[in-house]
Amino acid sequence: MLGTKKLLLAIAGFGLAAAGTAGGTFASFNAETTNAGNTFATGTLTMTNTANSGTACFSGAGAGNAATAGCSSFLAGANVAPGAARQTGTVTVKNDGTLDASKLYVYAPTSGDCVDAKTTEGNTLAFNPITAKPLCGATLMSIEETTGGKHYCWYGVAGATGTCESTLTTLNSSNATTTIGAFGTSHNALAGKIDLAPVSADGALATSGTPLAATGAAGARTFEIALYLPNSASNQNALQGLKSTFGLTWHIDS
Repeated sequence: MLGTKKLLLAIAGFGLAAAGTAGGTFASFNAETTNAGNTFATGTLTMTNTANSGTACFSGAGAGNAATAGCSSFLAGANVAPGAARQTGTVTVKNDGTLDASKLYVYAPTSGDCVDAKTTEGNTLAFNPITAKPLCGATLMSIEETTGGKHYCWYGVAGATGTCESTLTTLNSSNATTTIGAFGTSHNALAGKIDLAPVSADGALATSGTPLAATGAAGARTFEIALYLPNSASNQNALQGLKSTFGLTWHIDS
């Protein structure tokens, strides 16, 4: 009896093995395609900043794509007297990246950015201690766009002596406080930015357009910064032998 069961089990196992072997020989239809080498890459915003006709500095030269040092100054006025001709310099900003910038801003690097110090000659003037920032608070500043013949007064009072041209309009009345010191107080860091929207050919704000296109020279924008010490400055003797130092930061967003 036991021998018969063993025989039947052996026969069943052999049958299953045979069935498996036979099943392994069956063919099937297949097809496949592969899309290889796909990439995902980011574009760039790379701002260049050229003071007057000097050498351009690149935002990419600084950590975080922010060149906070190394860009040339645009103005170095010296031996200026009240009522003298205004001192001017230009800054041209350009987007050398691959993405258009949807925003262009300007602001003072820090709050109270303008600082007064004595010049070499001023060090001999014992009557002139620096207890505040008198020259920062007396010197008028204007920022006027001059891109391609366009003119727009972004900061300063249009038509005021030594500031923007009389035919221009200001961005809004909040930008009519015109001293270097007031700019640093009202428009410091990104939170206090002035939004430099596109300007049309007639010198008015455009209703549309890209603030700084990634098109090389065609997308560049030029701004004239002017400083003027008026005759009306109070306590003018307190301004002798002083030098104001300040900065401007230009910023773009994608």
